[in-house]
Amino acid sequence: MRFFLYINPQTRGPEDDRHVIDAVTQQAIDADAAGFDAIFLTEHHFTNYNAFSDPFMFGAYLAPRIKRARIGFSVAVPPLHHPLRFAEHCNLLDQFTDGRAIIGVGVGGGPIEFAGFGRRTEDRRELTEQVIEVALAAWAHAYGDPPLEFETPFFRGRLDGRIIPTSVRKPHPLLGRACVSDESVVRSAERGWPIFTGRFPPDRTGRQWALYRDALRQAHHSPAIEQECRDWSAMLKLVYVAESDEQAEADIAEPLAYYLKAAYLANSADRIEAPAEQDAVGFKARAMIVGSPTTVAREIQAYADVGVTGMMLWLTWGGNDAARVRRSMRLFIDEVMPRFASSCTASSSPATSC
Repeated sequence: MRFFLYINPQTRGPEDDRHVIDAVTQQAIDADAAGFDAIFLTEHHFTNYNAFSDPFMFGAYLAPRIKRARIGFSVAVPPLHHPLRFAEHCNLLDQFTDGRAIIGVGVGGGPIEFAGFGRRTEDRRELTEQVIEVALAAWAHAYGDPPLEFETPFFRGRLDGRIIPTSVRKPHPLLGRACVSDESVVRSAERGWPIFTGRFPPDRTGRQWALYRDALRQAHHSPAIEQECRDWSAMLKLVYVAESDEQAEADIAEPLAYYLKAAYLANSADRIEAPAEQDAVGFKARAMIVGSPTTVAREIQAYADVGVTGMMLWLTWGGNDAARVRRSMRLFIDEVMPRFASSCTASSSPATSC
């Protein structure tokens, strides 16, 4: 099992923003030093569900501070970006990270975010594919090629030159996809993209990862691409470690309630029917790993046993106390990580072609 840090911190208001950003910046630096293999950022706007909003800007800020881990997105939301600007930003981050960028994409979440950018949530799936296809064509476009003209319901343009800067990895930065359905899992395998799966129990997760491995083999990618896909695929869990199970449960009660409220208001993937119906017990069972180091290691092992080789750890959530988060992370690094040996070797060359 390999471990990745996932950063999507809630903020409790304007007075909290800078403190939260500083805290997760230090968390990313500490994770890099401790041997985490990637730092994943996400994109949410206009609500307290995310304190930094823009993963491209935050990724560029982190790049010189992260010495070995990759910097990635889980996920950036293409429908909220102009296709050529999206392509430029991806390449620039790939340059800043010396080819260690992972551009995870997804269709996005709530109507508040889409309305702010003049988009309809009903269009998000179609727009996601359109922006990706234009970006792929733009990355392949060179000086002297015929102009690349494109038009979507929200974007139109003409590329006469090339995307500048070029990426380190060729022909473009590594792309990945957030997947919920089996169809998206298979499509990502066919494209040669890593997958990021949601917060689901081991049986469902294991079945989808087996489907992904089968689809990868059937796609007949090069061995390097297939290995790259295996190396950087991951699933996500909210994680909290304390000295005992009882202490962990006590510590998470208030932050979890705040998280569920923030998720509802943001209409994120964790939205439940209505605030009064938010099922903290059910959510914890599905989406979280909480307890002593022994308990946390046992639950992670259950995912390793069904074939999961990468886990994103969401350590800062619900406005939880920064000192408790630091202690939780330290317990994870000191008492959980040593129980897991890396089951796959990261691609040595980020410039591998895809």
